[in-house]
Amino acid sequence: GADRSSFIRDSLDIFVSRALTQWRVPGIAVCVVKDGSVVFMKGYGKARKGVDKDSAAAALILQGWLDRSAKL
Repeated sequence: GADRSSFIRDSLDIFVSRALTQWRVPGIAVCVVKDGSVVFMKGYGKARKGVDKDSAAAALILQGWLDRSAKL
């Protein structure tokens, strides 16, 4: 239910936060697809190192790519 979804989302947030530091990348976009539908999409961190623009833009680009791929 909702508690499980919240737990998974929170766990993913923690994992990605640690990964950003460990992998030394400024940002990452994560998308989870289930049965052909996007069930979770979020940008973490910054789009580029030294640029004060968050990676939510990267998530939007990812959404565009997914939409285009679905039409192929």
